[in-house]
Amino acid sequence: MTRCPSCGAAVGDDFSFCEQCGSEIPSQDQDSTCPSCDATVRADDQFCESCGTELSQNGGGPNPTSSSSNGGRSASSHAPDDALLVAEGSNGQVILFETKIRISRDDIGLHKINHLGSGDKEIRLENITSVQLKKPSTLTKGYIQFGQSGYSESDDGTLDAASDENSVLFAKDSLAQFVELRSEIERLRNQDQSSSSGGGTDPTEQLKNITELHEQGILTDEEFEEKKQSLLDEI
Repeated sequence: MTRCPSCGAAVGDDFSFCEQCGSEIPSQDQDSTCPSCDATVRADDQFCESCGTELSQNGGGPNPTSSSSNGGRSASSHAPDDALLVAEGSNGQVILFETKIRISRDDIGLHKINHLGSGDKEIRLENITSVQLKKPSTLTKGYIQFGQSGYSESDDGTLDAASDENSVLFAKDSLAQFVELRSEIERLRNQDQSSSSGGGTDPTEQLKNITELHEQGILTDEEFEEKKQSLLDEI
């Protein structure tokens, strides 16, 4: 017994079409589509080549043994003792240290599937020029992307980010981790800039940052107003 991919009705194993809606029922040896990005996947694929989503053995849906608490990927090894924060994504993890970030993919082998660089990639915080955070939707994963000098940021959304070595995809249940990660990176970068210049963090720049977070829906109206008033008092 299987289920229709269009209406979800139960369909007998020997049926080629759904009796409820008439949709064709793909056999297990046929190509199917990724549940996250709708890209075509083969029946024997373990991961979607476009977005990195782990697939079930029939090639048509998420692996039922995957952990939903970490965005569909297996638990990583213990974080280094000097790590400040670890954000778990669908096709990698980002480890934040005092002076750098590390993007790691080795534990799930997705660097081979998505044509990403193997092993770990480290970027020093002073070399990060931007941190782009795209919230996940009902149909697509979100992603975090780190800009740096000499690096061209992708602008084609999730599909492009899936094969970008400076980006990590994540599901809705991991959004809070990556919001915190972005906030901590900005705090450390501002702290470093303040130490270098001998002055305090510019409240105007902070106001710009929280406005952007509010527009993206990451900060609630109440949180935004509270932070905004605090910063306005400093100006």
